[in-house]
Amino acid sequence: MNYDIQRASMLKRIPAWVLDMILLLVVMTGFLVLWSRVFPVTPHVEEIDGIIAQYEQQYGGHWNIPAEEYEKMTDAEKEAAEKISLEISNALNQDEAALALLETVAINIFAMLSLSVLCAYVILEFVIPLLLKNGQTLGKKCFGVALMRKDGVKVTPFMMFARTVLGKCTVETMIPLLSAVMLFVGIGGPLFFLGVAVLLAQLIVPLATRNKTGIHDIMACTVAVDLSSQMIFDSLEAMEAYHAEIYADKTSDEA
Repeated sequence: MNYDIQRASMLKRIPAWVLDMILLLVVMTGFLVLWSRVFPVTPHVEEIDGIIAQYEQQYGGHWNIPAEEYEKMTDAEKEAAEKISLEISNALNQDEAALALLETVAINIFAMLSLSVLCAYVILEFVIPLLLKNGQTLGKKCFGVALMRKDGVKVTPFMMFARTVLGKCTVETMIPLLSAVMLFVGIGGPLFFLGVAVLLAQLIVPLATRNKTGIHDIMACTVAVDLSSQMIFDSLEAMEAYHAEIYADKTSDEA
C-alpha cells in the first residue's frame, strides 16, 4: 500500500462511469413514471393541439405542413401554405390561453425531469456511497475505484453532497437539461446558451486538466483513486501518525 495518490486509470474509471450511467437511467426512468402522475403533460398537450386545430380550421390550412405533402405542392401552393402557417403562428403567439398551456407543459416537463434526476442522483451517487464508504458507487465498487480528498483523507458527507447534488446534478445535468426543455418548447434565452457552455465545459475541462478531472471533482476537491493500491486515511492525524511510524522504521533500519 502507498500513501501517495494512486489515481484510478481510465480503464477502470470509464467502465465504472458507464455502469453508473446505466443504473442512473434505469432509476431515473422509474421516478419519471411516478412524477408524471404528479406533473401531467399529455392533457395540456391535447388542449394545445385542440387550439391549433381550431386555428387550422379557421385559416383553412396546416400549421405544420407534412413534408411529403409539402413536396407534392406547386410553388404557388407552397407559398399559400407557408402564408397560412405564418398566420396561425402569429395567432398562437397572441393567444394567452395557448401560451399559458405551453408554459405549463414546459414547467411540468422540467419539474418531472429535474425531480427524477435529483432522486436518482441522491440514491445512487450520495446515499449508496455513504453506505459503501470511500465514496464508492456501485460502478466504482465493481471496478475497484474509490474517492478521497486530495490530501489522502476520506471524503466527508458534505464533500459527497457538493460533488453529487451541486456538481453532477445541478451544474452538469440540470442546466443542460433545462436548456434542452427550453429548446423543445421553442423558448430561447441566455439560459439556453449557458446550458450549451456547460456541456462544452464538461468535454473540455477533463481534457484540459493534467489528471483528467471532471467539474464535479473540482467543485468537491475529490480525486478518483485505485483502491487496490491507495491508502485512504480516516483523518490528517492518522496520516501524520503513519508518516511518523514510517520515518521511525526507516531511521531504525539505517541505525
